[in-house]
Amino acid sequence: MTSHLPYRQIHLDFHTPELGSPIATDFDPQEFTKTLLAAGVDSITLFAKDHHGYAFYDTDAANHHPDLHINLLSQQVDAAHEAGIKAPIYLSVGFDEFIGNQHPEWFQRNQDGEVLQGQASVIKPLDPGFKRLCLNSPYVDYLKAQIVDVIQHFEGRLDGLFFDIIRQSPCYCHTCMAKMNAAGIDATDPQQVQHYADEVTVHFENDLSAFIRAQVPDCPIFYNAGSINPTIRKTLKDNSHLEIEALASSLWGYGYFPATVRYAKNLGMDYLGMTSKFHFGWADFGSYKNPAALEYEVFLILAHGGKVSIGDQMYPNGRLQPHTYDLIGNVFNQIKPLEAYLDDTRSLADIAIVYPDRQVGEKIPAALAGAVAMLNEAHLSFDVVDAVMDWSRYRLIVLPDGVTPTEQLVDRVNAFTAAGGKVLSSFHAGFAQNQFAFKNFPVQFVQHNPYKTNYWIRNGEDFEQVLYRSGMNTTLTEGAKSLALIYEPWFNRTYQHFYSHMQAPFHQKTDYPAIAQNDAFVFFAHPIFTLYNATANHNYKVAVIDAIQSLLNADTIIQSNLPSTADVVLNEQPDQQRYVLHLLHYVQQHRSKYSDIIEDKLPLVDIDFSLHLPKEIKRIERVSDHQEIPFTVENGRVKFSLDRHIGHDMFVLETV
Repeated sequence: MTSHLPYRQIHLDFHTPELGSPIATDFDPQEFTKTLLAAGVDSITLFAKDHHGYAFYDTDAANHHPDLHINLLSQQVDAAHEAGIKAPIYLSVGFDEFIGNQHPEWFQRNQDGEVLQGQASVIKPLDPGFKRLCLNSPYVDYLKAQIVDVIQHFEGRLDGLFFDIIRQSPCYCHTCMAKMNAAGIDATDPQQVQHYADEVTVHFENDLSAFIRAQVPDCPIFYNAGSINPTIRKTLKDNSHLEIEALASSLWGYGYFPATVRYAKNLGMDYLGMTSKFHFGWADFGSYKNPAALEYEVFLILAHGGKVSIGDQMYPNGRLQPHTYDLIGNVFNQIKPLEAYLDDTRSLADIAIVYPDRQVGEKIPAALAGAVAMLNEAHLSFDVVDAVMDWSRYRLIVLPDGVTPTEQLVDRVNAFTAAGGKVLSSFHAGFAQNQFAFKNFPVQFVQHNPYKTNYWIRNGEDFEQVLYRSGMNTTLTEGAKSLALIYEPWFNRTYQHFYSHMQAPFHQKTDYPAIAQNDAFVFFAHPIFTLYNATANHNYKVAVIDAIQSLLNADTIIQSNLPSTADVVLNEQPDQQRYVLHLLHYVQQHRSKYSDIIEDKLPLVDIDFSLHLPKEIKRIERVSDHQEIPFTVENGRVKFSLDRHIGHDMFVLETV
């Protein structure tokens, strides 16, 4: 993959309502670029139109911000370009209060006629907040006229277009109802309406990209739809790159980015990760992310092969907050010396998780979050894939909890196992019509277990482990063996009979395997990854990692004595004939009601690595101080040790 995105970007929000007094009065182009350059910024996304619907450049259109008396965006773009900084342009799509208040019939509405703010959330007349516009309504023509206006005003200066809030929910506005009726869609069927809404989004992006490229063929475009998952394949060509918005200390959490980037990096496009300088989320004025948290989020993005964008919001006076850019500069100015070790990398992985079924409104499926957390905490080297991607470089495929057995998926899994690949599957993955779809599967379905909770006792253990959701009763097929059996409680907890404070203890052993294995598969009868995401139960992770080690003969790419709080990411730079290993240790703590916090960089000591690499190694160097690290090779594994580590560092392993 050829890199083209700048590494050190700012996403500068400027959602500014009518205030009744002049805005951007203190904007100074020289101060603006001086601040950006001191912070190491090489690209900044700037606003043509915000969520309030106002434009910030000299336009004859009626939506020019009434309090703006300078040609702000034009001055910003010119100043950035003079300083060698790229300046793509932002337009809000899903939110536009200016035109929405004039045309309320253009708002997305639920089946009760209430205006939508999100996928299922409504906004009432007295609620503060933005309202979602329908991408199937005449609003699209209004938006296209704005885009033409921007293209004309910034001809020769346009570094790209960023479109925000590209999400069509099931909509029952007048336009959607008329068009669904004309298309023969039953508006009383939620599935049909959801499918129609999805197709509206796809058509919107397909049509708008064609519209823009007819005028500016090489214009970079990105549609921010809130999540990057396999549904993006229908609109992938409409984007020139990908941006993964993931404000970890806000609604996204620290599990979202790792799960998403491990999928996005396999789509063949350049990509960036977007965090923010805010303590919570967007427009959290007067707040600042802890320096250690910003470091972690930035370096994790880089470790996964992405470029970095940090979100900020400019104050109404048009000035950048100096403390914010001191904070950003402390991280960005560490990146430039590292870029030679970041260019054109690809992950080195022997395991892949297949992206599971996603419920409407989920940022990521719970099963995926749980699987990624487990494998990341065990320092395994893995990707997230779909049924279209190449699986040939993986030794193990993980099918977590719920993966619909499409014909394509079944053929891929069967071919993978026939070629000697291994599969770890759980619960309903590959299950349909009361049977499992894969050849040589280790179990046959009998029924769903009638108890709300189950227990297992694993072979070789003398204690039971609760499973907080019911599993599947199955029988072993020829050649398979049980690694754990299901135990059932005395009864389900109901108003008629309940036992102490939670579930009843285990009572009866069954002959049904909780974990089953044959030569090709390990099967977990319960939604083990969803359960881990909900509970972080250590014994669930131990069972899964033991199964992986069994399938791979305890010969995974990365082995270490690191704690589960560390992140290890291993990449290859083929053109440079080297591997690059990233080690990060920033501990997240749930200190507040609303968010996880990183405040400190905790040191690690006496670290041992053992790596199974495809190519022979001739030298290892720590990038931060260019110190050569001694190593040995034993049984085909490269072994080296570190006395101490803190924060983030990179280790270059040069190949012969």
